[in-house]
Amino acid sequence: PQWLTIRSSAAVDCAVVRPMRLGITPQVQGREIRIYLEGPMKGSLEINGTTENTLLIWAEEPRYEGFRKEWEEKQETGEYKRPLIYFGAGVHDAGILTIREDHTVLYLEEGAYVHGKVNIDHCSGVTVCGYGALSMESYPLEMRKTYQRCIDAVYCQDLIIRDITIMDSNDWSLRICGCDRVTVDNVKISGCSGNCDRV
Repeated sequence: PQWLTIRSSAAVDCAVVRPMRLGITPQVQGREIRIYLEGPMKGSLEINGTTENTLLIWAEEPRYEGFRKEWEEKQETGEYKRPLIYFGAGVHDAGILTIREDHTVLYLEEGAYVHGKVNIDHCSGVTVCGYGALSMESYPLEMRKTYQRCIDAVYCQDLIIRDITIMDSNDWSLRICGCDRVTVDNVKISGCSGNCDRV
């Protein structure tokens, strides 16, 4: 449990956390809003009775500490237990990242903001995970022929996509085609293109 403090650039008359069933009442003082989070939650904060500039709140439980350690060990020794693609906190330009090796892990660390798209092609046991974000905001709609889906998985088995955020896809955010035994869990999607809400 902890307090979340938001400082607004606009004066705050009132604030609401939705969905209302969460029972969270924000404390407002001047331009500062404080919200008490008892644990992981997903919701939105609306100020001054409007949905413009709504703040999405995705408070997640801690996990994935082991991936950083595994990556650091790989960097030191040059050895690895499995193929691991790691994006640490910060902004990255991945372009088009294609995974064809079985049992690959693509890990987006919390705070990672990765520009690009991921193709997962004819492989097994691939995991895409972490609290980072995969975004196409750098690729305008005119580039849709090349950058059309943030994640495109084709003819794979035992695929896991968990906890990541997908943003501003030019087409379907996450397409899974001809795959068997797929788990998609706690994936957040945000965007404004015509078809970007599709999975």
